[in-house]
Amino acid sequence: MIRSAFVALVGVFVFSACDTADNTPDPIPLNVQTATDIPADPAVAIGPRGPVGLGLFALYDLDTGQIVLGSDEVDPATRAADSTGTAWDIGFRTTTIIFNGGTSGTGSVQAQLLDNTIFAELTEAPANGYIQDGQNTCPAVQTPGGTFPGTPYVI
Repeated sequence: MIRSAFVALVGVFVFSACDTADNTPDPIPLNVQTATDIPADPAVAIGPRGPVGLGLFALYDLDTGQIVLGSDEVDPATRAADSTGTAWDIGFRTTTIIFNGGTSGTGSVQAQLLDNTIFAELTEAPANGYIQDGQNTCPAVQTPGGTFPGTPYVI
């Protein structure tokens, strides 16, 4: 009898601790794409300040995961036709990154640079703070070679 009462008592505690109404929303899986080996104005010579490329952007479409215009395309008509449209989102030239919006293109792409943020801990995109190229207010940079204007790009 004591044993049956003990089992029944343990059962009451176990089942009363269970909550069948879980209000935690299911996580939304991220659609992550990885792009590798995007040619971003590869060096064609070595200059006094380091590698020198053609000075051309490789333009990339985030929706399709495809290069829209490679930095090795030098035909002015092709570059003008591809770079003035909205088929690309982000462009790479050595260490410079542009977005298709503002002063860099006819699109409406906005971005932001997050300081002091560990990428692995970033679980949600910020709700605001996005800007287009040309809206950045980086100060001028003082170097031994002179003063250089701050970047007009988001990144």
